[in-house]
Amino acid sequence: MRTDKERFVIVHEETTLQGIRILEDQITGVNYLLVNTPEGSGLTPLLDSHGNVVITKYMMGEIDSHQ
Repeated sequence: MRTDKERFVIVHEETTLQGIRILEDQITGVNYLLVNTPEGSGLTPLLDSHGNVVITKYMMGEIDSHQ
């Protein structure tokens, strides 16, 4: 696994009363939706319109590479 870069990067952010971010795992390419509210936080894989997990094509590492 690469150690010179952050594993998760923010690829989109909306600054409202509720913090909404999309995070990308730089190793697997999986995108996650992170919502922060005063009451708590939630994290879930980001899904496309067909219900499939969004996976970014460009990644720093190889998919499923656990070196």
